[in-house]
Amino acid sequence: NTLWLVAFVAVWAAASEVLGYVLLGVSRFGALSPALVNTSYAMAVSSAALLVVGWPLALLFTVLWARRARHVDATIVG
Repeated sequence: NTLWLVAFVAVWAAASEVLGYVLLGVSRFGALSPALVNTSYAMAVSSAALLVVGWPLALLFTVLWARRARHVDATIVG
């Protein structure tokens, strides 16, 4: 489940970057509303914060799962 969370946040980060570039292109034709710019910035910051927390958790849970799976395999084999 944690890997799915990290994958979702990575897609969220990519979407926020795309939105930022779209806003950059649109801003050539006039000023953007502060709410729209703040939303784009909040998306980028929140995805970065979640990835900073999420990837170590995903790594930890993957290692714990691998250890548990190895233990179960050893129990089955004998």
